Amino acid sequence: MKTFSKGGVHPAGHKELSNAIAIRNAEVKGTLIFPMSMHIGAPAECLVKVGDEVNEGMLIGKAAGFISANIYCSVKGVVKEIKDIYERFKDYYDHVAKTAHQDVFDNGYYDLNDENGWTPTYSYDQSFSGITEVGSHYLNLFLSDYNFSGGAHGMPGEYNYLFDKDTGALVTMRDIYKGDEESFKEIVIKYSLDDWKKGNNGYYEEYDPDREGEMRKTFEEFASIDMEMHFNNDSVSVVYQPYCVGPYASGFIEVKIPYEELGINM
Repeated sequence: MKTFSKGGVHPAGHKELSNAIAIRNAEVKGTLIFPMSMHIGAPAECLVKVGDEVNEGMLIGKAAGFISANIYCSVKGVVKEIKDIYERFKDYYDHVAKTAHQDVFDNGYYDLNDENGWTPTYSYDQSFSGITEVGSHYLNLFLSDYNFSGGAHGMPGEYNYLFDKDTGALVTMRDIYKGDEESFKEIVIKYSLDDWKKGNNGYYEEYDPDREGEMRKTFEEFASIDMEMHFNNDSVSVVYQPYCVGPYASGFIEVKIPYEELGINM
């Protein structure tokens, strides 16, 4: 492997593997989703309707603001459905934001009635990070926030909401996992211990066979069917919040569990 004189590496490009092969279209199967908002600024204006035939390179969304972008179709096909995804999730988004703000006051982070007339420094930021398709039946809404109430740093948060594409209903792990809570917890603990044993240095303790019992107790404290989790196409990632099983600097520690292990077909 080559190196630069001032440091760093220059990996081999291996262009010989493809530079003599003709370009061809990828074989796309199934249903594709083209969001009208894949950029900052205003969403594009949808130019097609259900039943329209579309072709590669066809303009299907027109920039609709000072900061916006056109959306082009990359495949040939027929428009099956048009939905306003953001409106569907708006009530849930508003509820999460309201709950988070109320939590700040309920837990005393911000005391408007302080007898000394002093209130702690406080700021709260929340962002809508996107929507992803999970399997053939679900959409995952991802939100993140950052709550600062004084001290050396604030606390970040991550929230995932899974929705049934057909009904719009909110779905949780309790709805799709057929076992009981204890069996789910044991699976989470098993995979968490395996992740720790592999040398993930994000945990408080490096792997040590003599401390396995202690780490198991730590995972037992936070493992739950109601814990935060990310839904992927082939697995679910259970999420340990900062300070739960690792220091703040490690951020969110995620442990992937295959759906097959959970008996779930997405």
